[in-house]
Amino acid sequence: MDDKINEQFRDKVTFISGSSKNAGKTTFLNYLLPRLREGGNFAFLTIGIDGERKDHIWGTDKPQIETLVGDYLLTSEYLMNKSDALFEVLQVFPWKTVLGKLLFLKTRRSGFIELAGPENNEQLGQIIEYIRTDCRIESMLIDGAVNRVTQIASIKNSKFYYVSSLQPSNYKSSLNKLRVIWELSRQERVDSMIEGEGVYCHRGAFTKKNMIGLDDSCRSVILDDFTKVFLEYSELQKFLESRKMSFINTIKLVAFVFILYDIDKNNVLEDLNEMAINCPFIFNPYELSEGGIYDKAIL
Repeated sequence: MDDKINEQFRDKVTFISGSSKNAGKTTFLNYLLPRLREGGNFAFLTIGIDGERKDHIWGTDKPQIETLVGDYLLTSEYLMNKSDALFEVLQVFPWKTVLGKLLFLKTRRSGFIELAGPENNEQLGQIIEYIRTDCRIESMLIDGAVNRVTQIASIKNSKFYYVSSLQPSNYKSSLNKLRVIWELSRQERVDSMIEGEGVYCHRGAFTKKNMIGLDDSCRSVILDDFTKVFLEYSELQKFLESRKMSFINTIKLVAFVFILYDIDKNNVLEDLNEMAINCPFIFNPYELSEGGIYDKAIL
């Protein structure tokens, strides 16, 4: 499985996005890091703040991120100085965050680190371009921001995992969100935004209001990418019954990652099968088995 993970990540930008805060994105990142280290140089970074001991909003315990000698990563000056690891500073970026300037680092002594990332997609794009051009590192793993997939659109031809915490209180709404992401990830790519008979090109967010406002003659809508779509599943389903949706930029869904709380895995599989969601699923990939080793994820 580790060889397959390395093959999937090699020379690609891969995001870990999630359904909500504390969904398990950082823990999944920790699951991937030791496996990716076996495949050569790569960099890991975040949108927002990750790896802190306590959640800055809720005060709950958070999974820490351990960086090992030779790792490449992005964080802020303040968090670098706070870490028990030792780093070589490769680049200081000009943007100032609440935690100081962003730094691209190489780990010289192992330790724990909190990650801090850029504040917008434009900055993220420039950072990734630097890592590719100046450091010649093509493989990158990005821990996404809370409840957002829009940052994925900042990098063309990127891939993403979607982590969802499933529990009785959010089960139905979470499955509907998964259905939206699955349906959007399956829509076709087009080469350009060219309007024609029955074809409408839309820039920016596409909402229920935009959908209702479409002319009856419209049979196809072209958007930049699926992160611009803000529709509930019932709304998207109604749209796709009579119209087609296409995107300029495609974003590949690698797998859904499920963190289960008081939910039976077999029940989830039955529901996913009934909804015809046909992509790889990973259940609690870092959960310890009876033998004390990690359960194998399905990739």
